[in-house]
Amino acid sequence: TGTTSIVLPITAQGTTVVIWSFEDANGNITTQTQNVVIDDVTGPGPDVAVLDDITAECSVAVLTAPTATDNCSGTITGTTTTVLPITAQGTTVVTWTFTDDNGNTNTQTQNVEVIDATMPINLDDEYIICNDENGGLGYVIIDSGLTSENFTFVWKDEFGNILSNEEVYQINQGGFYSLEIYSSGCLLGIEEFTVIEINTPTAIVDIITEDFSNNNIITITPTSNGTYEFSIDQGVWQNDGIFMNVNTGSHTLEVRDVRGCGEKVYEIYIIDYPRFFTPNGDGFNDIWNISGLPTELNSKIYIFDRFGKLLKEIYPSGYGWDGTFNGQQMPTNDYWFIVKYSDLITGEHKEFRSHFTLKR
Repeated sequence: TGTTSIVLPITAQGTTVVIWSFEDANGNITTQTQNVVIDDVTGPGPDVAVLDDITAECSVAVLTAPTATDNCSGTITGTTTTVLPITAQGTTVVTWTFTDDNGNTNTQTQNVEVIDATMPINLDDEYIICNDENGGLGYVIIDSGLTSENFTFVWKDEFGNILSNEEVYQINQGGFYSLEIYSSGCLLGIEEFTVIEINTPTAIVDIITEDFSNNNIITITPTSNGTYEFSIDQGVWQNDGIFMNVNTGSHTLEVRDVRGCGEKVYEIYIIDYPRFFTPNGDGFNDIWNISGLPTELNSKIYIFDRFGKLLKEIYPSGYGWDGTFNGQQMPTNDYWFIVKYSDLITGEHKEFRSHFTLKR
């Protein structure tokens, strides 16, 4: 039986000449050669027939390289020329290449899909800090509605200063703010919003007609920031602050912010006088007086006949005139009066003259 000095296994690529020696019992030797050709032409075979698709939001930073098994080289780890991270929206086909020690290759593809990042919340465009002196909080709390277990939060002011990383943030002053939300390091979106401070409503109340006018007009002009509506004497709220044909006497004017942040109440008086009275003892219009003047004005009224004769001095807070002079009933006629009073707003001393009718 022939013998050889070749060490097995033979792994060298190409042709290896194996020399076989045959030796008899007397030491005579003959030889014979044999060519052993090793030619590795088979590439590695992937260990997984079909690679799983990868889907992620924003980007894919890491991929796990697949493996293949080669007849000669054993386990081969795939390589790719795809640059990570993958940020392009849509599907990227990643080609994995398996190369054995002898240069034989095989490839396998894997789909990586980057989908559009979804912002999980939608904050309001505007928030209100109510500084109302009658119960405003003086701050606003904005809740993202998310948890820090799944998301990262970055609250910023208009200058880019980071204010908080909590899921809920309390804002104490007006301005422009933003909230950035991240998931696994991926920016899902930025919510921008404005915070407006609303103070207790203040306004200027004007009676733009003169006292004793036939059509009394009142205006309420806000002097504070806000969006307001207006009401008189607990009536229907309206968007403008103009009230016409207001009756004589005391009235309550209200102004309030439409967003529920504060309400202010003003009290005013409208001065007017009755154009006639009928002192016939039936209980209706038997007494003439200017009841719209509040008692604190210390007003006084002088009543004259048409010849200028003083018939009566009365006070708005008093009984009034019953249509008599020295116990005698005065006839149907026009009578004149002078009322001296102080302006309800400025306190200026004023005097008004006009006339009314006594009917019997």
